[in-house]
Amino acid sequence: MNTLILIDPSAELAARLAHQGWSGYQLGGESGKGWQALASLDEAAWLPAPRLWLVASDRQLPVGEADLLLTSRPSVQASPCVGLSWQASPFAVEHGFLLMAGGPAELIHRAEAILDALAPSPGAWLHAGGISAPTFMTQVMSECGGGLAGLAPLFLANPASGLDPFWQGQYQLSARLAQLASDYLVASADEHYQPVHALPPVFALTPPNSQANDSPARKLAALLLWLYQHQPGN
Repeated sequence: MNTLILIDPSAELAARLAHQGWSGYQLGGESGKGWQALASLDEAAWLPAPRLWLVASDRQLPVGEADLLLTSRPSVQASPCVGLSWQASPFAVEHGFLLMAGGPAELIHRAEAILDALAPSPGAWLHAGGISAPTFMTQVMSECGGGLAGLAPLFLANPASGLDPFWQGQYQLSARLAQLASDYLVASADEHYQPVHALPPVFALTPPNSQANDSPARKLAALLLWLYQHQPGN
């Protein structure tokens, strides 16, 4: 049985796991029911192995060879790990998080139990691609949410200009998404993706310039880049 260690988790994340019957140790944040507070990483390093680290910050950790690391900041970790991204809601403690995981299939399989506990129901999470895939897809969602909200005031900003400011804002948003997509496609060029379970039907589609066996993250990136390249004026 893995020793579970939470590092800098949100209160909702810790409470969700406790609600699902998990318990262990916690460093950072407020320790709630089911979690024993740790004073330092040195104290965590002496806990029995193998350890399961769930990390929501960029701390460098004393991860052992038999340990498994799940982190929302995979870029700062030298050890093999599973990348995670989650979106909370007022109902996350009872009903779980919108959850994406990224990494090699063998590591994802090792993490399935805790991913099932964090998700709304067992298997209701997305194996998005490589380790950085959840971060990329979160960036896309953030751009779309903030970018589209920012376009709305342009309708009222200057009525005399018509829709020109709106179309310019839309074009700029598309350009930012295309840059994110291009960067991800380059960074994930050597990705070897094997999904750990059946994907949602939308990811069974194969956008232009992608392969049928590409990960959801690479398919999304290919689609965003193609849409930008085929806009009028490009």
